[in-house]
Amino acid sequence: MKSISRIDQPSKKHHGFYVRVVFRGKQHSKFFSDKKFGGGEDALEAAIKYRDELEAELGKPRTDRMVVAPPDKERGGVRRYQKPTRRNGKIHYSDVYEVSWCPEPGKVRRKRFSVNKLGEREARRRAYEFRMVQERRMYGEPIGSEQTPPE
Repeated sequence: MKSISRIDQPSKKHHGFYVRVVFRGKQHSKFFSDKKFGGGEDALEAAIKYRDELEAELGKPRTDRMVVAPPDKERGGVRRYQKPTRRNGKIHYSDVYEVSWCPEPGKVRRKRFSVNKLGEREARRRAYEFRMVQERRMYGEPIGSEQTPPE
């Protein structure tokens, strides 16, 4: 179950559910002890309620899909890099903006926008626009503060 882990440490008599919600680079966590909540089922119920309420409060879209942010959180699933290609036995590099997204659990898709063909600004603009369309399809709205590309 996304953002909820079962913890069982018999040596420490530590049993319950641990909630970890990460959004916009900040982690929020809380432990729900079986003993405190009168058993595992009640502790799990409390953990799920807490997670759902916390995500709503933070503005994080509720989904069971994994949402992985790139290391530079300002990019929002868009990266610029040099894509290697082989032509006539030699390796050539093309500057591209690449968009990554997960259309369904366990599937990763990528689309590239060529800087050489479109120019720097247009390739970047199209990549961010495409990413926002994919976020709307997956989550109903763009996530985070990446409404416009960072400068």
